[in-house]
Amino acid sequence: MRHRLRRSAAGATLMVGVLSCLVSCLVCCSLLAALGRGGPPRRERVARGRSTRTGSARARRLLTAAAWNYRVPARIGYRAQRRAEDLPQAIRDVAWKAQLRLTGRFARLRARGVQINKVCIAVARELAGFVWAVAWTQAKLAQS
Repeated sequence: MRHRLRRSAAGATLMVGVLSCLVSCLVCCSLLAALGRGGPPRRERVARGRSTRTGSARARRLLTAAAWNYRVPARIGYRAQRRAEDLPQAIRDVAWKAQLRLTGRFARLRARGVQINKVCIAVARELAGFVWAVAWTQAKLAQS
């Protein structure tokens, strides 16, 4: 899949196709929050509804089940190390970055007093993004 590069006013390049692909991944997993219909937001922070139930129920269930594992501190077990030996270093780096970020996010949201089910869905949303990043990295490695 080819993606177009577009220059912004600041000169930074944005990968238009990549971002639309990520959003469609989140929509497919039905982890996006429903937005209100009250017109344009009047403030910076927008109140969102519950996560939508359109899309793959199986993917949503798998991602939320996986998100519960980020309650414990980041570590790599012996078996996971053995499985990861065959993977490219770029994919292992993305996976470790995800591990650190998601465990930290789970801990920060819980420390702030957010309800644990909402924390799990928030972590599952980010996990879907990291799953997409691993797939994107794999596709880039396969092309080169």
